[in-house]
Amino acid sequence: SSLKGKQLRRVPFLIMVLLSRSPMSGNHLYKQVGKDQLAYAPYGGIALECQMYPNAMNLSQFPSCILTPEKSFDHFIKFRLQTHE
Repeated sequence: SSLKGKQLRRVPFLIMVLLSRSPMSGNHLYKQVGKDQLAYAPYGGIALECQMYPNAMNLSQFPSCILTPEKSFDHFIKFRLQTHE
């Protein structure tokens, strides 16, 4: 959608609420080098693509991500953006 002709207003805070049955913390980014060559701190980011555990196919300590014909898959994700003044 185009913003042409629309008025924008400044808001002090923008809050994003993410609801999911399979969120990711982004904690696997710990010590990865990011923007401006800075390393991420523990819980320094989030992954917005809710999914199964990374590398779950190869790690037995994670729940199985294999979907077979006799299994069902139910997924839920909801993003909500709110302003707070």
